[in-house]
Amino acid sequence: MLVMANSVYYVGWGTLSLINAGLAQSKGRSGLVWWLLSFLIGP
Repeated sequence: MLVMANSVYYVGWGTLSLINAGLAQSKGRSGLVWWLLSFLIGP
């Protein structure tokens, strides 16, 4: 059960980083840079 909880946490983390990248791209900024920063720093 602990493994499943950890995988859900990482999926959520990845999803939030993709949302941040999409928002950055819609504002004319580099989506890749924002995705990487969001992924490393996290929620």
